[in-house]
Amino acid sequence: MQWRFWILFIVVPITIPVLYRRFQKGGWMGILISIVTIAAAVYIGLGVLLYVFQPRMIFYPFAHHDYSPDEVGLVYEPVSLTASDGLRLDAWFLPGDQEDGFTVLFCHGNAGNISHRLDTHRLF
Repeated sequence: MQWRFWILFIVVPITIPVLYRRFQKGGWMGILISIVTIAAAVYIGLGVLLYVFQPRMIFYPFAHHDYSPDEVGLVYEPVSLTASDGLRLDAWFLPGDQEDGFTVLFCHGNAGNISHRLDTHRLF
């Protein structure tokens, strides 16, 4: 909420004199052109910010595991995989009941890591 105040605190004092000068020179059409120009600049600026910071907004994993499956009573085996580009991936193999014959591949998503989803592992 506070960042909105600072945006208004900076933008309004700059915008009002510009609009007033435009009004003196060209009437309402000058104000309309100024408003459209300011709106386009804000739109383009937000687009550039979104483009620059998109990796931080979409994918933000945690590198260390906060918990392990044995802390919640699950048997597991740590597995290390290497992707074709050389990236090392950590995984856990949690054996299930042999009676059902099903296998579950669980991907934890774009945030956190697999240690934050232990409650879901217990469900499976």
